[in-house]
Amino acid sequence: MQLTNTTSFAAGCFRQFNLVGALNGVVAVRGAFDIAPDQPLRPAAAQPQFQWSDLYEGPPRESHLLSQADFVPYKPGTDVTFLGAAYAPDGVAATSWVCGLRIGERLKKLVRVHGPRWWRPKWRSARPSLVGAEAEAQFEGWELTQAEPVVATPLTWTLAFGGEWPLRSGQTGPAERHAENELGVGMLDLHHSPKDRALPAPRIEAVDDPVVDWRGMHQPQGFAPVPPWWSPRQRHVGTVDDRWIAERHPILPEDFDFHFWQCAPPDQVVEPWLRGDEVIELAHLHPRHAMLRMRLPALALTAEVRGADGAARRAPLVLDGVHIDLRAGRSAVDLTWRTAFACEDADVAITLEAHRIGASPPGASANEA
Repeated sequence: MQLTNTTSFAAGCFRQFNLVGALNGVVAVRGAFDIAPDQPLRPAAAQPQFQWSDLYEGPPRESHLLSQADFVPYKPGTDVTFLGAAYAPDGVAATSWVCGLRIGERLKKLVRVHGPRWWRPKWRSARPSLVGAEAEAQFEGWELTQAEPVVATPLTWTLAFGGEWPLRSGQTGPAERHAENELGVGMLDLHHSPKDRALPAPRIEAVDDPVVDWRGMHQPQGFAPVPPWWSPRQRHVGTVDDRWIAERHPILPEDFDFHFWQCAPPDQVVEPWLRGDEVIELAHLHPRHAMLRMRLPALALTAEVRGADGAARRAPLVLDGVHIDLRAGRSAVDLTWRTAFACEDADVAITLEAHRIGASPPGASANEA
C-alpha cells in the first residue's frame, strides 16, 4: 500500500487479518495539539512521529504506559486518557480533594486524592520485646493515618489501590499482583506484611468507595493508559489455546473482542466515538486553572482509497483517542484517528486528507458531500 499524506500529522498504513481471515487495510493518524484555555486545540508546531510500539516510562512490567502504539487495527470507541497531577483548590495545601474530567454528557469521572498517608501497625499492648506467636497474638492489624497536606498529588497507578500481595513464607517466584493495577499500593496480609513500620496507603480512590479499612478490596482508580496485560484489556483477548494455535493462528481468536485495543480505563471509553468538536473540562487537573476548558479542533479526516482497477472510494477516519498530557513541562493533547477497509490487494493507493467537520473533503463531489 502506498500512502500520500496531505495533512501535517503523522500517519501510517498497514494490512491486518480480520476475524474471518480476510485482509483489511488500516490507516492510522496521530496529531499533537497545543492547549489554550477556552479555545479549540491548535496543531502543535512540532508533530510526533508515527508510533509503532507502546511507550513506557521505564521497563514495561515495572512502569507506566505513557502512550499506546498507533499500530492498532480498530477501536470500538474513543479512549480518553490523562497524564499529570491533581492540584489542591486555590493552590493551598490540603489533605484531600476531588478532581476529574468531563466531556458534556458523554463522559464524567471524579476521583478523590489525598496527600501521603500510611497504614500504621496497631497492637493490643505496647510490648515490642514480644516475638513469634506472642507478637502475632498482640497484633490487631493496621490503622490509616491522617493524610499530610500537599498542593499536588501525582495521578499515577503507583498511588492507587493495587500492587503486590506480600510473599508467603516459603513462596518462590514472583509475587501475585492485583489484576487491574500491578503497580499500586495498599494490599496487606495479616500474617506476611511487615509489622515493624508504616506502609504506604492508596492516595487515589473512588469518591463513593473510600479506602478506610486495611482489609477492604477496591477498584483501582486512575486516568492513565492501561497496559495490555492488565485484566481490563486481557479479558477481551478471547480463547488462546492449543486449538487456536493449530487451527487459526495468526488470525485472532473467534471470541476476540476489539475492546482489547482500548487503552483507557473502561469508564473512560466513549462509545460511539467522539465527533471531534466537543468541549473537555478538567477540574483541579491544571496548576493554574481550577477548571480548564478546551474544545476539540473540529477536524475530520478522510482516506481516499484507489485500487489497482482505478476505482476510488472514501473511508472516513474516526477519532478513537484523546490523550491529554499535563505532566511537568507539558501542555498538549495527542489525538488519534483510524479507519479500516477491505484490502486483499496490496497494490492500493491511499490519499489522506483533513477538513473541518461539516465541510466536504477535498476532491469530494457534490453527491458525496
